[in-house]
Amino acid sequence: MPMCGARPAYPFNDILPGAVGQNARHHLIPWAQVCAVGRDYIIDEQARIQAVFDHYDAASLLAANLGGWGGTGQAKVLAGGDGLINQILVRNGEALEEFAGLLSWLPGNLVVGPTVRPLHPDPGEAFDDFACERRSATDGEYADLRVEWENADDQQKFELIKDLAGKAILNDSANAGLW
Repeated sequence: MPMCGARPAYPFNDILPGAVGQNARHHLIPWAQVCAVGRDYIIDEQARIQAVFDHYDAASLLAANLGGWGGTGQAKVLAGGDGLINQILVRNGEALEEFAGLLSWLPGNLVVGPTVRPLHPDPGEAFDDFACERRSATDGEYADLRVEWENADDQQKFELIKDLAGKAILNDSANAGLW
């Protein structure tokens, strides 16, 4: 089932201007791991799919480009037979790709920091322990996110995904020197 192949394009503006030049978003939990939970657990049940959308940060969802289901700044077409939720359930390839994009770029799973991290390079597809520590130091959350994720079953990971969907992106550009 096509959903977790190459990382989907970022559905929002991937580069933000900041005091230290350009900043980029860094994942805490590798996107492919979140996407795999979506593919293997979430997309099999309408209530789970709906829950992700219900919990998704409203500003981030409004900024997302969901192709035929709503562009940036547009209302999203989620309900009904042709709505995104049903199209995910019937395994419409385009709908799965859009949902993968939302799961891959959960706002609470992202920290905005310098594009180039000389002290702590972006680990790519590995767990970003340093960015997780930065988020924890800044807003007091996620100190144990890696341990929690790695020890969670699918239902617990689903609950974490809903939590991450409902949080805003952490902008840590003020502490760029620590990166």
